[in-house]
Amino acid sequence: MIEHKGVINLMDAMTKVHQLEKYQNVGVYSNYVFDAFVYEIFPSLCNGNTLWLYSNDLRTSVNDLNAYIKENTVEVSFIPPVLLKEIVDNGTSLQLIHAGGESFPALEKNIENITLINEYGPTEGTVCATLHHYKEDKNPLNIGKAIANTSLYILDNQYRPVPTGAVGELYIGGAGIARGYLNRPELTEERFMANPFQTGDQKERGENSRLYKTGDLVRRLASGDLEYMGRNDFQVKIRGHRIELGEIENTVLNYEGVRQAAVLVKENKGGIKYLVGYYVSDPVIDPQQLSEFLMESLPDYMIPNIFVHLDRLPLTINGKLDRRQLPEPEFTGISEYAAPVNELQRQLAEIYAEVLEIDSERISIHDDFFRLGGNSIMVIKLISRIRALLDVQIKIIDIFKERTIHKLSVILGSYGKEYKTVSTLGGINNKPNIFLIHPGNGGSEVYQSLAEQLKSDYDCYGVDSYNLYHEEKIDNLSRLANYYLEHMNIIQEQTQQEEYILLGWSLGGNIALEIASELEKRGHQKIKVYLLDTILYASDQTLIDFLSFPTDEELSNRLEVPIGDGHFIATKNFMSAEFMIAKEPISNNLNFTQVVLLKAMQSGETFNESFNNHIKNSMYNNIDSIVDNRDLLSVYPIEASHQMILEKEEQILDIINQTVGK
Repeated sequence: MIEHKGVINLMDAMTKVHQLEKYQNVGVYSNYVFDAFVYEIFPSLCNGNTLWLYSNDLRTSVNDLNAYIKENTVEVSFIPPVLLKEIVDNGTSLQLIHAGGESFPALEKNIENITLINEYGPTEGTVCATLHHYKEDKNPLNIGKAIANTSLYILDNQYRPVPTGAVGELYIGGAGIARGYLNRPELTEERFMANPFQTGDQKERGENSRLYKTGDLVRRLASGDLEYMGRNDFQVKIRGHRIELGEIENTVLNYEGVRQAAVLVKENKGGIKYLVGYYVSDPVIDPQQLSEFLMESLPDYMIPNIFVHLDRLPLTINGKLDRRQLPEPEFTGISEYAAPVNELQRQLAEIYAEVLEIDSERISIHDDFFRLGGNSIMVIKLISRIRALLDVQIKIIDIFKERTIHKLSVILGSYGKEYKTVSTLGGINNKPNIFLIHPGNGGSEVYQSLAEQLKSDYDCYGVDSYNLYHEEKIDNLSRLANYYLEHMNIIQEQTQQEEYILLGWSLGGNIALEIASELEKRGHQKIKVYLLDTILYASDQTLIDFLSFPTDEELSNRLEVPIGDGHFIATKNFMSAEFMIAKEPISNNLNFTQVVLLKAMQSGETFNESFNNHIKNSMYNNIDSIVDNRDLLSVYPIEASHQMILEKEEQILDIINQTVGK
């Protein structure tokens, strides 16, 4: 519970420290749910400065963030320590940078014209309690002196002040100290105490009456500055989050078969902290299963980066855990070693090794990035290095989804290019155009093999999924069809073709029919549509009743990621848009379009028995409900399930050839 007077004191101090009278444009990096957001926005707002709030995309791309800062003449900004070195090394135009929440990095390059401030403080002390101008001594551990109206005490375990140079625990008093924790009196009593050093004058004014026990170890330097030495308990701080190791250990112990558990915080050569989970069980547990179990009750930053199986935990002579005897983890992945098979995979292995600070020869192309010691902050660095060395801009979701070099190299092969609505799927030989429209939950690349079979008679174009590549979705069938049609028209005009030939599997057929409807509305009559087991739900209430969007729990289990995970949210948004489109009717009935339905005759595992029986009894999958001239509608049975129909390439090719010119 933070009091207003603490925030006002912070605002007054930061207005001076961040030189807000001198500079006008201030960048805002922190998300609004973090305490740093308070001291990023309120001093500037109350001083009349201009705020520039960074988007999520900017926060995760060093190059784009620096470009945005330069473009908008941003002068002052908070930058997280883990990204600070890269921001500065790449040549930022910022005039003043303040950082906090983690150890300040050692900086040498490109700092001549930048004011760099290392700011320290817990939330319980209203965000910032001390600060240090880094360039005074270039000591990244120096957290400086107290801000205005703040008292600092370095005490031993008997609450006695320690001499200069001696290590003790930091206690904070003054205007910024919180009242305590809401509805948690026991924790408040544990972490806060009456100030035994309060002076008589302070007592009369009602000031500096309480202290907050930070749990941080510091020592006072000869200059009077404080040097940060680490934590004195098992509550650690990683990436700005305070973490109770005991809470993680207890959760690991809840996994069936685990008898003992211990969690330590380690630091790699690059100064990045990570968690190691040690456990005793029989037999060895799959690390992925253990991670997924922990994700059910813990946030991602509390999931150990690596698990180490032990026969027993080392103990001291008095029966306590001997943490010093726990073995160092080896980040060698969990798969058998497989060497890179091409240049792209070799480059990715080098990038993985650089970011993770391990030998590239120890990384298998099937090793999980996160099992090798990666975390969400390292993902940002990985993306930055891939962009710098391979000139490809990938998304965070790609790393979380395709965690291995092998899988990532596959998508990198086609990534990097901007999304193209219509792209060629084969050679262009002045043949009739055929547009292959993406199915639901997929892209047009699923037709690549079929296009190879068709290219001798057709110029094949894939119409790729807009919703798959864009954060803002189109969940209206007519709007999506019109969007695609505008791009298809460009191809038609360039090749001077009048006839529109469309093919769509599943939801792709619904989109093809809507495009045909729009073409007829515009006066076109030369239209042919091939449907690979497309089903019209809108005209059949029984089918609509069968449709149901998965619950969050069902989707989480299907994707094997926790609810709220980035991949979960992105997939849910994408599926929701596709679900809305599938339920929509075709805008207008067709009068001139030739429609050829290739109907799957085998039951699919995705659908229940009642659904399958209902579809079997519908000869045309309800397509006949929107085709006024039945002579223009034909159906061909295919001995395959809905999911496997694309494997019947020869039959599909034969049917297309049979219907040419009809």
